[in-house]
Amino acid sequence: MGWRDFLSNRVETSDTHPNENLKTRYYKTTQQQAMRFLKDLIEQDSRLRLLSYSEEHAEITAEYIKPKKAFMVISVIMVFPYRTAVDFTISTQTLWPTDWGFSRNQVQYFYRKLDGRFEFAGTGLGAQKG
Repeated sequence: MGWRDFLSNRVETSDTHPNENLKTRYYKTTQQQAMRFLKDLIEQDSRLRLLSYSEEHAEITAEYIKPKKAFMVISVIMVFPYRTAVDFTISTQTLWPTDWGFSRNQVQYFYRKLDGRFEFAGTGLGAQKG
């Protein structure tokens, strides 16, 4: 992790992200099961407010209301039967050009929760050929 990872107020996971902790994570589950689990996590977290939940669009949006204001989009795509990709985009509202790692830490928090619930299948699998 370099200074660029730390000095940002936005983080987006992807299959090709240079930071291993921010690569798309894949789970052995269905899209519907992963989305419902994430929705329940958000609804039970007093720091968050669920804004939208769409299985049709494979997307959940939520906002952090404390300790910082931030907007989160979660994309959940089943790429194969029981192989589901989960990606996050979190943007923090701040006067500074950094959120001091808040958005990155929130992505890692949600991935840990998913790891505890579903069988982990790997990271960055969409970037692998063959």
